Amino acid sequence: MEFISRGAKHVTCVDLNFKCCAFIKETAVKFDVKNISVIKSDVFKFIKSCDTKFDIIFADAPFELNETDTIPDLVFQKELLTEDGILIVEHQAKRILQSHIDAKEIRKYGNCAFSLYSI
Repeated sequence: MEFISRGAKHVTCVDLNFKCCAFIKETAVKFDVKNISVIKSDVFKFIKSCDTKFDIIFADAPFELNETDTIPDLVFQKELLTEDGILIVEHQAKRILQSHIDAKEIRKYGNCAFSLYSI
């Protein structure tokens, strides 16, 4: 909803948790948001099958999920970003993602960090 409130033309949300998907859908209805798609899926399976390019990909994986490190590699292997696109991966501030791709920037806010990747 944050991206839509800031002018995103369309947002695709992917989450495996049924309750999270239901909450997003209910919130979209409540605020009459039409330009959002909610996909209940394992994000890693979604990435592997996706053929859409995105301007922004925001990965807000659970902090304890070790597979988060593979998200940059998967996104870049599948070429899911547009030419000027950006990938933002949220993780614990004390953790450095172990990826074959180096983050262009890491921003830390308390216990939370955002690793930013681009082409």
